[in-house]
Order: sequence, then structure tokens, then C-alpha cells
Amino acid sequence: MSPFFNRDLESAQPWLDASGPAADMVISTRGRLARNLSTHDFPHHAKAPEREKLGTELLGILNESSGFAGGWHLDFARLDTNQKNLLHEKRLIGSSESSPGDHRHLLVAAEGTTTALINGEDHLRLHVYESGFHPKAALTRLQVLENDLEKNLDFAFLDDFGYLTSSPVNAGTGLRLSVLVHLPGLVMGGEIDKILNALRQLRFGVCGLSGGGSAVRGAVFLIFNLVTLGRDETEIASDFEFHLGKVLRHERTARQQLFSKDSLGLEDMAHRSLAVLQSARLMTSQEASDRLNHLRLGAALDMMPGLGFPLLNEAMIKMQTAHLHAAADHPLTVAEKTEARATLLRDLFSGQ
Repeated sequence: MSPFFNRDLESAQPWLDASGPAADMVISTRGRLARNLSTHDFPHHAKAPEREKLGTELLGILNESSGFAGGWHLDFARLDTNQKNLLHEKRLIGSSESSPGDHRHLLVAAEGTTTALINGEDHLRLHVYESGFHPKAALTRLQVLENDLEKNLDFAFLDDFGYLTSSPVNAGTGLRLSVLVHLPGLVMGGEIDKILNALRQLRFGVCGLSGGGSAVRGAVFLIFNLVTLGRDETEIASDFEFHLGKVLRHERTARQQLFSKDSLGLEDMAHRSLAVLQSARLMTSQEASDRLNHLRLGAALDMMPGLGFPLLNEAMIKMQTAHLHAAADHPLTVAEKTEARATLLRDLFSGQ
């Protein structure tokens, strides 16, 4: 397995270190720009020789850029299915991008917070990651990276439409901002449906941790903008920050109300979940998500001395299926996964 997959999670994904703003609620912020070259057909129309030529061209330019110097180059042709699933679970690629594709490449910067996907749905997708709630910082980093690449690349652009993308949904700016956010106060307070409906009316998408319409578990939501056409990047980022900021304020109020009503009950719930994670021999993904939900809320309310959000973020990522397969170095049955997940969580939380 590539050395990239053997690195410690904290080193490979420093944006999970909970150092950013509102990290008790927002696990991470991601920014993405979708771009295509005017000199090549879109990836889904291009034949293999053209995709190969494009991949070679983009790899040469990106490897020469300061943003990716000293990083990792992952050639999808050399990755097995579980390694691709690992990249998806680490949120470095989308679910559709782990499917088979000719001459697809992923570059990961040495600092671990910048990636470039070549020959996915678009010729090039640039991603940056921030700890906590930082949409404007993510946009600024994307713009710096794009400006550097535009010196050598001619991106497909029309005055009436903006940047052209394989999917019309992404045309215009090609910018998608997303946050992975924990909203237990709104869920437990019965306010979450009202909030999510309001977000959808404002043209935001909502799903679970895995993206692509996945189910929500453990009160962890992936929220992202849907409108990329007719606005510039700065306006999109400001709008995103404003509306998601309101959600975070509602969540904080909901937590305070829950605490005022039954602080002892919340503390008991959190400590019971910690005890289960420290002793269980079998653990389904659903139960693990629920237990981590309780711990994360307890930590946010200062009920769990010494329990930090970096550990909770690590557990959330490592308990997933591809990570369990990789740790065992072979595919696991359903029963073996529940045992392996319990063992992992016992080890992580044994010192708490």
C-alpha cells in the first residue's frame, strides 16, 4: 500500500485537528473549484488517448506549482477498490470519483489541506480544507491556487455562462463550499426539520457524512451550496457564511436550552456512551455514530474533561468500513466489522 495510506490520520488530515472557528460544531469546511480546459473535450466525451494526454499535461503543470511540491501523486490505475474507498471516507474524493476511470489522478499537497483531482467528472477539481467554520478562508486559498495555474492553463469560459463544467449544475463559478457540521441540539430539540427545509429553500443541499444523498447518522450533516451560476465567488462565500452562521447560532441556542432543562441527563448520556465505547465487544456503525454523537455534545458542554474533538474526529473517520478493512489488511465480514469497530473504539477511548 502507498505510504500515503500508512500515515497517521492527524498528519494526513490536519484539518481534523479542531483548531478552527466553531470547531465544537463544524468539523471541517471544504472548498472546491471545477475547471475544464478549452483545448480538450469534457472527460465523459474524451477517448482514452485524449484523457491520457490531458492527465500528462496537468500532472506536469501541477507538479511544477508551489502548491503541490513535495506532496503525493496517487494514480487511480494503481489503487485497489478499498484504497479508493479510503480516499472517499477521508473526504478526499466524492463517491462517484471512486468509480473506474481511465487516467485519473489525485494530487495531495504536502501540508495535507489541498488536493487536485484530474480526469474526474471535470478535467480538474481543486479542493482545499479548513478546520472549523472557514468558508472565506477556503475561497481565498482556492483563488490563489487558481491564479497560479491560470498562468499555464486556458480554462473553458464563456461571458454569458462563466466557467464551463461537465454538469450544468456546476457552471458559472464552479465553486462549491461545504461544511461537515454536528447539530445535536437542533435534532434533540425537534427543530432540525424546520432548519433543513429553510436551507433547501435557500438552495443548499443537505446529506450525511458520505455525501451523495447518504443518510444522516449521529447528527452529523454535510451542507453545501447548490447555486454556482449568476453570482461571483465572493458573493457565494458571503451568502454561505451568513446562512450557515445563522444555523450555528440556532444550534448553540438549542444546546443551551437542552442544558438548562436537563444538564444531569445530558451528562449521564455522554458518560454512559463513553463507558459503552470503552467496553463493548461488538459495535455497529449506527450505534457507534450515536455514541460519538453523545460524546461530542458532552465535550461541547464541558462535561467530558480531557476528551478533545481531534480524538472524536479521528474516531468518526477510522470507524468506517474501508478503514477497518485496511487496518485488518483483508476484507471483513459484517460480523468481523462489528468486532473490529468495537476494538478500534475501545483502543481510542481507553485512556479517557
